[in-house]
Amino acid sequence: MNLPRLLLLPLLLAAPALIYAAARLQEPAGADPSPQQEAAPLLRLLPGKWRGEQEAQGVRLLENASWEWALGGQFLECRVESSDPTSGAAVFEGRGFLRHDANLDSYTFHWFDSNGAAKSYTGRCSGEALLLESTSPGEQETICFEARDEAYRCSARKTGQNGVSLPLFDVRYQRLKDKKE
Repeated sequence: MNLPRLLLLPLLLAAPALIYAAARLQEPAGADPSPQQEAAPLLRLLPGKWRGEQEAQGVRLLENASWEWALGGQFLECRVESSDPTSGAAVFEGRGFLRHDANLDSYTFHWFDSNGAAKSYTGRCSGEALLLESTSPGEQETICFEARDEAYRCSARKTGQNGVSLPLFDVRYQRLKDKKE
């Protein structure tokens, strides 16, 4: 076999992979979700921009949240920014990544925030709600997402070793219609 033909063989074998990779590089960052994510109805409702109001231990905050597909459509990324309703000063921000595993019909949510939290939650849908739990020594946190068309609610509770359950927060969001907001 001639040497130039021999060098051409690996290129021919790699061509389909190179074409696929080039096509993926041209996809926009917010590309449509993978077929796996399409199986999760809740995940189809969340993408977009949202505005909410939070009541947390007697404190009222205004919140802006956004959800968008990230990491090749495998995760929904959540960005939350809370501000004081009187001064408008930012008081909190957080980021989360939510994923549905269609094979196990389970969800995983990884959360990081400006208070230093770095937690992972797992759970399943129960009716129209997604219940996620995180357990650490001495306590358990439960987050509940309930989404319907143009609104969703996110609430959390913490249960200590003594079995007492306390609310952490309750936020009700409305989808923003105007892209300027």
